[in-house]
Amino acid sequence: QKIVIAGHSMGCPAAMGYAARGGDVQALVLLAPGHAPRHYQGMRNTSVKDSVAQAKRLVADGKGDVQERFRDINQGRDINVVTSAKNYLSFFDPDSEAEMGVSAPRVPATLPVLLAVGDKDPLFTTIRAYAYDRLPANPRSRYLEVGGGHLETPNEALQPVVQWIKEATAA
Repeated sequence: QKIVIAGHSMGCPAAMGYAARGGDVQALVLLAPGHAPRHYQGMRNTSVKDSVAQAKRLVADGKGDVQERFRDINQGRDINVVTSAKNYLSFFDPDSEAEMGVSAPRVPATLPVLLAVGDKDPLFTTIRAYAYDRLPANPRSRYLEVGGGHLETPNEALQPVVQWIKEATAA
């Protein structure tokens, strides 16, 4: 039996984190990876960066479990998130496991990974260096560019992904 785990957008850091922790998986598929805490640190819109700093102060002050308002940027929209500072940091701290740049090097070198991104995706020009190039080298791993945006990538990549899974998991 072969287990393939796949994620789309925010599901990519979760899938990658599972694999990096040694989850029982024989292949990993990342479709239009989203959620990039290190990327948020350099943006002109500092709302997430400011929220990370706020959450770190709350944790340092012993208030890490108190519900607070923090900021997120999702597909260009700045939105409110209500959660504890500890939970927020587990997802938005640029040094957390939710950061693909942190998890990617910890993925086992024996695990083949396919990363697919659409040419109209907001991370199209950066995701290869941001996540894929940080994965351990594996001859079965693939980087795939498809047409479309963030939401279209799973459908646009469907046939190549299915073919890759068959090849990558062949005994």
